[in-house]
Amino acid sequence: RPGRFDHEIEIGLPDAEARLHILKIHAEGMPTAPDLDLQQIAASTRDYSGADLEALCREAALACMRRTINLRDFEKRIAPHKLGSLSVTTYDFRTAMKRVGPSNRR
Repeated sequence: RPGRFDHEIEIGLPDAEARLHILKIHAEGMPTAPDLDLQQIAASTRDYSGADLEALCREAALACMRRTINLRDFEKRIAPHKLGSLSVTTYDFRTAMKRVGPSNRR
């Protein structure tokens, strides 16, 4: 309808350096493995937008939890030492990439 959008501004996808910066922001509060190479993840996420990268980080954290903790048993309490041992790895990011793809390909 006329007047709804006066101007359209195209914002391109982030380059490798920007993707690395975005990944670092969203992985900041995560317990990550010492060998997690976010630079490698940034290189592998060429067509991902900033929102896609945020979703990827969230999914990687969930993949870590699924890998480490039995999430199907809701009655059972999770021991604090189990929570303390959580560590998001490159494997978790690779698993997450199978579920969260670039939105421009959907």
